[in-house]
Amino acid sequence: MLISFAKILESKSKHSVSDNIATGVKLLRNNDRNGAYDQFEEAIKKNHEQSTLRLKQLYKQYHSESLFLSTLTIGSLLLKYSNVTWQFLVDLGNCARKAKDHKYAEYLYQKALRLEPDNEMILTSIAANTAKLHRFDRDIINLLSITGQIESFLLPEFLPTSENIQPGQFCQKLSFTRNTNRYSLDELSIRFFELKALLIKAKDMDVEPILSEIYNIGLAALKLKSISLSGKCFSLINTFPFQFYYLDMLLALVNFYNSKPNKAIHSFKKIYKSNPQNILFSFNISLILKSINKRDEALPFELVSAYLLEKTGGMYQYSEILNKADSEFESGNLKKALFLFKLISAERNSGYVISSIGDIYRILHYDDLAIQSYKKLLKCDNYVKIAKERLIEIHDYLFTSGEQKENGQNFLAASIFFENALSAFRFPKTIEKTASIYLKLKKEKEARRLLDEYREIIKVKTEEQSKIRHQLLVAQAKLKLKKNQVKPATELLSQALNKKWNKDTFMFLLDIYRKNNNLKMMTHLLNHYKNVESA
Repeated sequence: MLISFAKILESKSKHSVSDNIATGVKLLRNNDRNGAYDQFEEAIKKNHEQSTLRLKQLYKQYHSESLFLSTLTIGSLLLKYSNVTWQFLVDLGNCARKAKDHKYAEYLYQKALRLEPDNEMILTSIAANTAKLHRFDRDIINLLSITGQIESFLLPEFLPTSENIQPGQFCQKLSFTRNTNRYSLDELSIRFFELKALLIKAKDMDVEPILSEIYNIGLAALKLKSISLSGKCFSLINTFPFQFYYLDMLLALVNFYNSKPNKAIHSFKKIYKSNPQNILFSFNISLILKSINKRDEALPFELVSAYLLEKTGGMYQYSEILNKADSEFESGNLKKALFLFKLISAERNSGYVISSIGDIYRILHYDDLAIQSYKKLLKCDNYVKIAKERLIEIHDYLFTSGEQKENGQNFLAASIFFENALSAFRFPKTIEKTASIYLKLKKEKEARRLLDEYREIIKVKTEEQSKIRHQLLVAQAKLKLKKNQVKPATELLSQALNKKWNKDTFMFLLDIYRKNNNLKMMTHLLNHYKNVESA
């Protein structure tokens, strides 16, 4: 009897566990992770062995199907109620990273590290999580091999030098190229002091070309490990209010060579934060950190560098990446080209690069991003005309698309197209059209806002036209006076005043009447405009 009762209880327990797990699975399908967690936990409390076995099966299933949130829900329970290996923790951490829960991923990786200190896979996973790089397990370690062969600092290219800066008394004209370092330290040093003397004498001279050559001397000296000369060059440039993109990085490297690694690291972290997509910044800081045995801190920067070098095919110089981007663009590999153009856009505010980015976005039909690029392009003097043309083209395309949706009675879609068109150009016709669509959608507030804007634009436009017409009439009057045609001149000035009151024009006309002893017209003019003048 007792045995039979025990079997019944066991059967009910099993049935109850199955129900809890089945309910948990259903809740996961409905994205109710908290509810599912509670059901699974209830099952574990009823029958630990049976439940954990089933949950491990579900864990493997969801993981294989890349259902990372579901995997995390079950994994966190297994972590709480069973013994786990460091491999499991890394695996679960990778799931958290794929789900973009970087905080939880860090917790899991650190827990794994306590079980297996100095494990390379764990350390690289932590680094990849810190860098928010979506590479996992052995793939991360393989990625590091890209930077493993680079032992020295990555340095920028030489700047173009001006032909106007002549060689000095003691030194020939220096010509710096990308891959050559053809000058001795003596030559570089002599030229530096000649240019320094030239800077002291310079008054109205454009000193930027001189500073560019000093920059190149400092860079060449750094390549030759002459830290003293390079430090003098970069420190001198730093006293002038000109922007040399890599100057802060080069000064940081000088600090490192002068046995000031902490100062260099502090500068590099600040520089890296300003542009984390720059290979030179990420790699050089990783090399400094490794040199002072801070391997764990170096790894995130090294991984970013390796990832970027992988994407560029090992290139890190601006001109090389630009040529590669152009080549990918011409070959139709738009997404590769876009990545490369965006990579170098932060280094130099190049109109060509910004324009190329905008063109790619436009081809890919990312109209909002294309508009952003072309608006940025408006700030580049040589590209203003191109930027305006591109923006008008996008506006017209979106406006036409909006009209098509309106004709099809799809007013909501039409409003979206018209609003996007307005983000390109706020033409009065587009503002008015968008307002009319909002009225059809019964969005009175939005319609009123746009109609107020429309009226203001029309008002300003009318005033501007009136001003131009007034100026034209005054100019015509002056030409008539030169020909001694007084009457036509006064008639033109009277027309100008009737269209738009202007004190200077009033006084001009009054003076003509005075010089011609026309008291009648003087009196008439004064009486006619006395109220306006007093106002």
